[in-house]
Amino acid sequence: MKYFGEGLSDAHKALNRIIRKEDQIEQAKSIFLNIHRELHLSKISEGEENEVDRLLGDLKANEYAIMPTSKDETIAWVLWHIARIEDLTMGILVVALSE
Repeated sequence: MKYFGEGLSDAHKALNRIIRKEDQIEQAKSIFLNIHRELHLSKISEGEENEVDRLLGDLKANEYAIMPTSKDETIAWVLWHIARIEDLTMGILVVALSE
């Protein structure tokens, strides 16, 4: 499966480097929100149309479960993984902000 999100890997690496650094929490929040905007439908993230809109816009329910080869993941799995990582990231950011 071709992963979408030009530059998101670099943004994720940058976030990973600073997310636990107290003096960089505002920058971490900004990077996280930018990544979030790119990985969600524009109507959810209140942004401009993006790759996710184009990918998911006309999919039929069964297409979320298609795995082109045994080495690929389904679209449903990728969406679950994105949500899981966001949940973990938000936990770290919320704890950092509440300290």
